[in-house]
Amino acid sequence: MSRPKLLMLQLLVAIAAVLLWQLFTTVPIGGVRLLPPFFFSTPYDVGARIVKWFVEGTIWKHLWITLGSPSSRWWRRCSIPTSR
Repeated sequence: MSRPKLLMLQLLVAIAAVLLWQLFTTVPIGGVRLLPPFFFSTPYDVGARIVKWFVEGTIWKHLWITLGSPSSRWWRRCSIPTSR
């Protein structure tokens, strides 16, 4: 399979996953929401929160905790390929 075709298929899978997520969290199917809003937010709400964090500048704290903690440094060291 060619690289552009594979990339296009990956993009389509990601788009389908987000669309299904939005559908299952907002539209009742058979009178019941498949993903209850108490446990699952909508993709729109998640995106709005991330944009809000960038606008307020608080995203850097969250990124530091995620990417700068000692445990994540260990995972990054493990994921770096070594030449033999």
